[in-house]
Amino acid sequence: MPLNENQIVIGTAGHVDHGKTSLLKVLTDRLKEEQERGMSIELGFAFLDLPSGILAGIIDVPGHERFIKNMLAGSGGIDLVMMVIAADEGVMPQTREHLDILELLGIERGLVVLTKTDLVDPEWLTVVTDDVRGQLAGTFLANAEIVPFSAATGEGATDVVAAIDRVAGLAPRRPVDAIFRYPIDRVFTMSGAGTVVTGTLVSGTVRIGDTVHVLPKGVETRVRKLHVHGEPREVAYAGQRVAINLAGIGREDIVRGDVLAAPGYFSPSRFLEGRLAMLKSAPKPLVNGQRIRFYTSASEVLGHVLLLDCDQVAPGQEALAQFRLSEPVIADKGDRYVIRTYSPMRTIGGGIILDPKPPKHRRFDEGAIEALLTREMGGLVDTVLDHLQRAGYQVVEVGELARNLNTRVEDVLQALDEAPDLVWLERDALCVSAENWERLREGIVAELEAFHQREPLKRALPKSNLRRLGKLEVDPKLLDRALASLESEGTVRMAGPEVALTSHQVRMSPKQQQAADTLLEIFVEDGLAAPNVRDALDMTGADTETAKAAFQALVQRGDLVRLNEEVAVHRDVYEESIAKILAAIREHGGIGIGAEHEPQIRAPAHGAPGLHRPDPPHRRRKGVGSQS
Repeated sequence: MPLNENQIVIGTAGHVDHGKTSLLKVLTDRLKEEQERGMSIELGFAFLDLPSGILAGIIDVPGHERFIKNMLAGSGGIDLVMMVIAADEGVMPQTREHLDILELLGIERGLVVLTKTDLVDPEWLTVVTDDVRGQLAGTFLANAEIVPFSAATGEGATDVVAAIDRVAGLAPRRPVDAIFRYPIDRVFTMSGAGTVVTGTLVSGTVRIGDTVHVLPKGVETRVRKLHVHGEPREVAYAGQRVAINLAGIGREDIVRGDVLAAPGYFSPSRFLEGRLAMLKSAPKPLVNGQRIRFYTSASEVLGHVLLLDCDQVAPGQEALAQFRLSEPVIADKGDRYVIRTYSPMRTIGGGIILDPKPPKHRRFDEGAIEALLTREMGGLVDTVLDHLQRAGYQVVEVGELARNLNTRVEDVLQALDEAPDLVWLERDALCVSAENWERLREGIVAELEAFHQREPLKRALPKSNLRRLGKLEVDPKLLDRALASLESEGTVRMAGPEVALTSHQVRMSPKQQQAADTLLEIFVEDGLAAPNVRDALDMTGADTETAKAAFQALVQRGDLVRLNEEVAVHRDVYEESIAKILAAIREHGGIGIGAEHEPQIRAPAHGAPGLHRPDPPHRRRKGVGSQS
């Protein structure tokens, strides 16, 4: 997949008043508004052209505790961090919390800038540098460069840029050939332009004129203008800090935490599941059901945590968890998140989202836990197989699968090609997992076996009765294909809308068989003049239930043809009569009432309408073995 090789986003972090904004002022001379305020209240961003040719967007993240959520909003899209520490104060509480959050968010690269070096002597600078190195031990910044800098004198600025360039060259690039997603961390209006949003483009590309959706609301809008690195662009790529001017939408329709996305992808969810890691510095264990504050990308919502494989998680430990949120968020597999205590607010843990739309299940569900672990360890192929497995007896359409997984169709098709044991109903269009396919076939056979055992005198089961097996609905297309495969193997036989096991034969009890023999004798001997059904049943001498069961078995087997509720004839008599009628039509061009060559079709002498023999029999049976 193509990568954005020349773009990178850098985030700043550190304690309040340690000189982050002043550092960026010297490096980029772009943050005039924040400089005038003396403190960066909202996320700002600057731009830096590195000597290697890499274009760096730098997020100025505030360090005050009140604005911790701003840092979380910015950190979700950064590739490396510049940890800013004042030489005259050293590591402070917010420094440690920012470091914890950055580790939870999976940041792996960065550098340290020791600011305000003009306020300390060289000996103290050496002491502070050693102390910082010691406190960073065991973190992702353990081996990071530590660069002295003074905003007052500008000393060290060139060294900072060179260090940034070295780290930027090692940072991973974001895929640009993916589905467009853009978390919004700032919204404002500009005179003559209208609504403008800023954020980091985390995946895909966006062009002027593109239609995009504002999620979770689902509002449709259009990209009017794009600015990257402060310059107008026709297209923006993943990994860039981008300002987007939107058409046809008001400032009131968008809030920070919303997401711009390609239409049809990234559906909102109030339930997420993932790997949770508790910070060693957390004050106490996290217990099941605890209320928390949940942060991912630019979203901050309240919620509760359900621990899936334990009852509590101690500081420094990990668990699998489900988050039930008060409001829907937009997330994808692989996104990072952070949780904080509800009150007082303190960062206690975070991790990686494994399932942005989990199915319903109970805690300690071994199958659900195993599936979540598979998603954690596997790639797109494993995710695709997991989705197919969840689909049960429903056919999966490749385009829909791609939308559900927030992935391009071609990537899903490649994953399906690599996936073992798939059954395709239509190549590159409809498929089902081999496991569900075999389970469906086995379920059909089991259902037919149970039916034949319950109803031994019925020839077949209506196919519609197989539209639900157990708790799962069966897709009609999949059912037809499964029945066809079983029929081709000789396991089942189809008779129009009915299906039966080929091994099934209608079997009657001795009493039922005796009644059936008598009924056959009646309908064979009396032909078209046979008595009506009710009388014929009485003439067997059997009890009503036995006689009815025998009659139904003969109809099911095809020995008797039931013309209506009162009239039935033997199959041979029926077929002979049909043949005579057709012969008369062919010979005379048609038949009608009173026709000269009318076949003998009259109402039976006993009053039931239907085909009959002209001369009714002179005897009527009163029971099995009775005399005429």
